[in-house]
Amino acid sequence: MKPPNNFLNVREAAEEAQVYSAYIYWAIKKGVLQIERQGHRIFIPRESFDSWKKHLETRREILKEEKKLRGG
Repeated sequence: MKPPNNFLNVREAAEEAQVYSAYIYWAIKKGVLQIERQGHRIFIPRESFDSWKKHLETRREILKEEKKLRGG
């Protein structure tokens, strides 16, 4: 089943964010990503995902800079 417009399923979200699906489920469990359910399926609103992904990318940049400063 294809997600409605402006929604992603877990697999699509994981691919776009370049993380494992388990990381998406963890973010959902922690309440960081909002979801909508259709039956047993989980859909992530695009706005929620984009906000979460922006924070993820910022975190990745910080880690990259920290590694560079440590000489790695």
